[in-house]
Amino acid sequence: MYTMHLLSRAIQNNLVVYDADALNSQLTKRLFALCKTISRRNSFGKIVKFYVLRDDLEDMFYQDHFWNCPVDVSECTIFGIKTKQIEENDYEDLLRWYTDILGCSFPNGDERLIICQTELEVNSFVGAY
Repeated sequence: MYTMHLLSRAIQNNLVVYDADALNSQLTKRLFALCKTISRRNSFGKIVKFYVLRDDLEDMFYQDHFWNCPVDVSECTIFGIKTKQIEENDYEDLLRWYTDILGCSFPNGDERLIICQTELEVNSFVGAY
């Protein structure tokens, strides 16, 4: 699975971005903005895609009409960056890969993640929520 490969590359950077003001498991537009800022400050290059749990993205879209999304969120962009939704089954596999195989943990009790893919995959990183 490509997302597992990308997650492994992201963990090599030892960088996890999170929105300290958000509730645990709350996906926020601020988290996406922080990811863009961190990518720019670390000279990681442009983020080309966010990989995110589909259900969380849908919840956020329906709560906040900020998003530039058609009715079908599979075509959603956030701050001009395409999203790739991860289905629940695949997402559970990613979480196991993140915690059990890669030995990573979440900051401040967060329990979900997004993967920020940059132009050069080697500079990809993780956002936690």
